[in-house]
Amino acid sequence: MLISLAVDYQAADVATRERFHVPLTRIAPLYARLNDDGIAEMVLVATCNRTELYAWCPDARAAATPSLHKKLARRWMPRASEADA
Repeated sequence: MLISLAVDYQAADVATRERFHVPLTRIAPLYARLNDDGIAEMVLVATCNRTELYAWCPDARAAATPSLHKKLARRWMPRASEADA
């Protein structure tokens, strides 16, 4: 199953999009430990107008989609996830 999370200029202003920016220092940790949480492959796409994170979860079932989105969000925004925990 292919899942994605995204923020773009149509849904968020510049200040909000900046919060979702992934600096170079976080790229390697973002991709680390693939398969630990059912995510086999992942790609981050970022431009000045959008940031998108795609993940391939080969063993996922439709019922697992909310859980997979949470896992993907925790990878993308670990500090925000810790505040929500």
